[in-house]
Amino acid sequence: MTALACWILSYDGFALAKRIVAHLAANPWQRPPCTYSSLDLFAPTRLAQASPDLPITAVDRIKPLFDHLFHAYPAHLFLGATGIAVRCIDGNCVHKSRDPAVLVLDAKGRFVISLLSGHLGGANSLCTHLAFGLNAQPVITTASEGKDCPKLDLLAHSLSLRILDWDTLPFIQGLLLEGKAVALVDCDHILPQSPLFLPSSALSPLSPAISVSVLKTPKKPNLLRLVPQWAVLGIGCKKNLAFEDLVKALELFFDTYGFDQAMVCALATVREKTTEPALVRLAQTLSLPLHGFPAEQLARIPCDHPSPTAGDRFHTQPFSVAECASRLLAETLFGAVCALPKHAFFHTLTLALAGPIACLHSPLSA
Repeated sequence: MTALACWILSYDGFALAKRIVAHLAANPWQRPPCTYSSLDLFAPTRLAQASPDLPITAVDRIKPLFDHLFHAYPAHLFLGATGIAVRCIDGNCVHKSRDPAVLVLDAKGRFVISLLSGHLGGANSLCTHLAFGLNAQPVITTASEGKDCPKLDLLAHSLSLRILDWDTLPFIQGLLLEGKAVALVDCDHILPQSPLFLPSSALSPLSPAISVSVLKTPKKPNLLRLVPQWAVLGIGCKKNLAFEDLVKALELFFDTYGFDQAMVCALATVREKTTEPALVRLAQTLSLPLHGFPAEQLARIPCDHPSPTAGDRFHTQPFSVAECASRLLAETLFGAVCALPKHAFFHTLTLALAGPIACLHSPLSA
């Protein structure tokens, strides 16, 4: 989806919608990795008929359609009353890591209000972007705005860190907002320096702390675990692989190295296996993309354990689906990479891992 949804709630909203359309066309909103330069316009049927010069979807009842489209768009703009937007949002929020941005603009375009998902959803960013183009007043009320302290959810998003302890995040962020320091365990120095981050030597069993590591770390009270999503998991398998076998193999594979499965940012395999039910289900379960590559392309990638069986199957020189697919995608995403050798499980599948060199440093793999 490369467009934003815009809900026009009054006749005055049409003129404002035109201004927003023109602003986005000339100055698209950048929300990496996407760029948004257009609006999909919606309005009640009685209003839509009054603006033949705009491509508007007429809506008999806004709430049911909004419910259906809530997670289909990265952001929703309401041109009208905040109360209507609040009633539409009701019942749709799932989690701050998944919910889209929601903004409200008064029909005259004097104020742009960041209403929902200010940080991770990008509402604050879009709010300031629109306010600048419309010469309007941005209204942002998230607690960390204007505070000189780390904004953990934004840092996690920008640095590709997966937050494991959402229940602990408000507590740790609250301490930082109050100017209270927390211990930081970050061996690879991923988070930027801050006077509010104490060295790991200050860590005690129950002290508030942040851990940034690809290594599996037990959940503890007052500990916020952040896992760099910097690795590609390569998968080779036989036809009709059992999903339960795949899940068990993942557990065994990551336990071998002491890594947390949350470090995986994408799955990779040979193109013919991208429709294998177990792999498709795994990608859906983990909310990860599944990439497939032509066998002849994979066969050109150096690997430690080439398989004659794979070469015969795809009529190429011997190669490893798991090793070559993980390395190829990791090189595309990260440049120079380190690859861990494939492991075979249950005589039905192989797994391999590739990512930045620092990411794959594990005391168990030494």
